[in-house]
Amino acid sequence: MKQILFTCFMMVMCALLWTWQIEGNTQNIALERAKNAVNRAAHGASLQIDKLSLSNGKLVFDRTQALNAFTDILSKNMQLDSSLKALPDTLFQGQVQIVYEDYVDDSNVVARYGSGFDDGAKLYQYHSTDFNLEQLIYGPSVIYVIKVQKPLQINSSTDQFYYVGSIYEYPSY
Repeated sequence: MKQILFTCFMMVMCALLWTWQIEGNTQNIALERAKNAVNRAAHGASLQIDKLSLSNGKLVFDRTQALNAFTDILSKNMQLDSSLKALPDTLFQGQVQIVYEDYVDDSNVVARYGSGFDDGAKLYQYHSTDFNLEQLIYGPSVIYVIKVQKPLQINSSTDQFYYVGSIYEYPSY
């Protein structure tokens, strides 16, 4: 009887450990996929440049087209609908929100940092107090942060989120 109880106890413990491991692997996969999706979407947004400003030698992002490109690429990579809600039977759950969006380009770099990209200064300390986001940037950049619900298989709590950000830049353009 003692061995039967011990065996049952060990089976339960192994099942719990396996479940915990599966949950951890799912979390890691979700974070990696979200980060890759945000990086790809930020790259797509950075390609949306105002052609008139570019013909004058200035790199200025078309913010409306950049946001549209970002949401379109993000929804395709994360399997979201047009309102950024996760499709059924996919890894992610709930609503994905774009919680931060910023652009550093020739239209606003002088006001922020006192000198332009073409003034010889090629290094800027980007800082956002909203998300404690800090990075050295070397040229015009697009910055995005999304909020995505963690895909929890075991825990029934739905108030756990990832904040995933990306800064895509044109270094020393």
